[in-house]
Amino acid sequence: MAAINRVALKTIYLSPTAVCSAGPVRVQHQPSCQYSDASELRVIKNPTTVSLKRGTGGRSSFNGIVCTVFGSTGFLGRYVCNRLGKMVLFHPFHLRDEDSLRKCMKYSNVVVNLIGRDWETKNFTYEDVNVEGAQRIARIAHECGVERLIHISDLSCCENPTPILLEEGSRILKSKWKGEQAVRQEFPTATIVRPGTVYGQEDRFFNALASRWRKYFRGIPIVGKGETIIKQPLWAGDFGGGIAAIVKDPSTAGKIYQFVGPERFKLGDIVDWMQAYIRVQPMKMASRMHWEMKLFSAYEYYMQQVNEFDKPKPPTPVEMVV
Repeated sequence: MAAINRVALKTIYLSPTAVCSAGPVRVQHQPSCQYSDASELRVIKNPTTVSLKRGTGGRSSFNGIVCTVFGSTGFLGRYVCNRLGKMVLFHPFHLRDEDSLRKCMKYSNVVVNLIGRDWETKNFTYEDVNVEGAQRIARIAHECGVERLIHISDLSCCENPTPILLEEGSRILKSKWKGEQAVRQEFPTATIVRPGTVYGQEDRFFNALASRWRKYFRGIPIVGKGETIIKQPLWAGDFGGGIAAIVKDPSTAGKIYQFVGPERFKLGDIVDWMQAYIRVQPMKMASRMHWEMKLFSAYEYYMQQVNEFDKPKPPTPVEMVV
């Protein structure tokens, strides 16, 4: 998550291979040929230089898309911006400062909102960020004449989440659902993206399983041993590519997309595989090794050199039941 009161805006001018632009940014889309095909014609609502394509598709060409990406410095924002363009302009803003938000979007025709909060602070609650902040961005985007708005929500968001540990259900998922409704109210043609569990560098899924619990416990506490919790992990690079494809395709306006990985796994199986892979529980051969050698197994050095240990089998996929 990007810090809400820090720099999170970039303006990108795409190269021919770029799909869009980066975080609170303005991005332009770049085709790979001349614009002579009648099928490529589109109505220009705002006849400015931003709206005019130019060039033959080379790295100095302009595809006509200027995209503002809010949350560009967060975990997912970096992957999205990497897929959008090369030339980036950063803009400082504050989520409660409408003037700064308007400056970030005044020259853009596409806006991507990646800002979200899954923990509260004394300055920002779930409602402040996931509902009011999202609504504010959508309203100002509409006032600025932005053609496309892409709002990132959550896969499990709903009006009344099923209670698991909390009697009232997840407040995060409730706020995400309210945020969707607020965005739709202010910007009816907004595209809603609901991602599931996303993994990558600096994520808080696999890194948490591999480090936090490994340091303090021999096991990981999971509701129902993870037998009833199903995960479809999605690589962050694929998430960024999906957002870039939506920015590229105007027909996605007003639709809802769910972003999940190709395989379904039980959370308990993922945890067992992770612990075996990082050698949390010593294997039979490792228990016979001298203590000086056990260090190498954690970094796979010993396995690569001597080939004593086989990598554990990946978790078994779960069949989808409709």
